[in-house]
Amino acid sequence: MVDQSTSEFKDRLSTFKYTGLSIVKVDKVENAALKQLFNLKKKQLQCSTKQMFQRIPAQFCEMVSHIGFHAEYAPPDDPAYGEGIYFTSTVKRAMEVWKEPYSEYVHFVEAEVLTGNSTGGKRGLILPPAVGTDPLTLYNSLSGPEISVVFSGYQALPKYIITCKIRRV
Repeated sequence: MVDQSTSEFKDRLSTFKYTGLSIVKVDKVENAALKQLFNLKKKQLQCSTKQMFQRIPAQFCEMVSHIGFHAEYAPPDDPAYGEGIYFTSTVKRAMEVWKEPYSEYVHFVEAEVLTGNSTGGKRGLILPPAVGTDPLTLYNSLSGPEISVVFSGYQALPKYIITCKIRRV
């Protein structure tokens, strides 16, 4: 667990400031195997990373920490950009993409995501479309407003599991 007095915790706090959520705890994910696989994928795609978020059900927090991301863990309410693994650029957008029934706690994963060569997504895609006419050269990800969709769990590295409570006004 990340200590509340550290800048690491305070950085997460500022990200969640205007979301209507209170951070209960921040757990740092440190998994050498996932990091190695992510770094290999990063080298293959030759691209930079984006800090993104995914809202996940509580029962998958431990699995994301140990084995990484899978589309089945957190399918969006509306998979309008394809059938892959969804990430959002803001916590606010994550609350819109995943509208789970109310529970006392809400869980997010902050991750580094490799979007690489991206194109607009559309409903029903199970892989990114081909770049140009070569069917073997595919885009690396799909995108929508503040959303990126990847199709390999190795394109995302979980950094933090953030547990929040919804603030009541």
